[in-house]
Amino acid sequence: MSINVLNDNYRGENDCPTVIDIEDFKKKLSLIDVTKPKGMRDYAIILATIELGLRPSDIVSLKFSDIKWDESKIIIRQVKTGILLELPLTVSLGNAIIRYLRDGRPQSNIDNIFVSHEPFYGKALKYTRVTEIIRNRVGNCDVICGEKQIGARILRSTLASSILHNGGKITDVSEILGHKSVETAKHYIGIDFEALKKCALPIPVVKSTLYAIKEEQKV
Repeated sequence: MSINVLNDNYRGENDCPTVIDIEDFKKKLSLIDVTKPKGMRDYAIILATIELGLRPSDIVSLKFSDIKWDESKIIIRQVKTGILLELPLTVSLGNAIIRYLRDGRPQSNIDNIFVSHEPFYGKALKYTRVTEIIRNRVGNCDVICGEKQIGARILRSTLASSILHNGGKITDVSEILGHKSVETAKHYIGIDFEALKKCALPIPVVKSTLYAIKEEQKV
């Protein structure tokens, strides 16, 4: 006897985005020595990721002209999508950038805000360096869901979770994180835990007689 099984078009969804414990993250962030030049730079870079959701490529490309101090805005054209993105400059990030420019940034002839403090001193950073900085500084944070190694993408996911938790919509997430479409941002719906609880369906009560019938069928 052969059984024909119809093919289905199901495609497995991606894993739930990783979200870190924000309180533990704040503790790790506070351990960065912001009295030293590299500490000032790394602190500001991490804030740009967790508060604005900037990608590493946009952080290393951030220039003086991108910050509109009088309007408290950052306006960039994203490297990945080419889309113009306008974001509010938070007080904490603004202060961190000012401290770095005033007391920590080495002399350089380039317009990029964040520069290298290692070999190639004063040169532009590679975007991979942002992930290295995040992992070195806050890479051992507690994770609420997911098991991925912490990097820029995880901080962006955590920001998305915070937006949704505070009443924001998926369209807000898409706009702030600079996605081309809302469809891309729908990946983050899985980390809106409070909203998902409201979608839970009640489990129907199974009558005890059903088990008796099943037992009779076995006999």
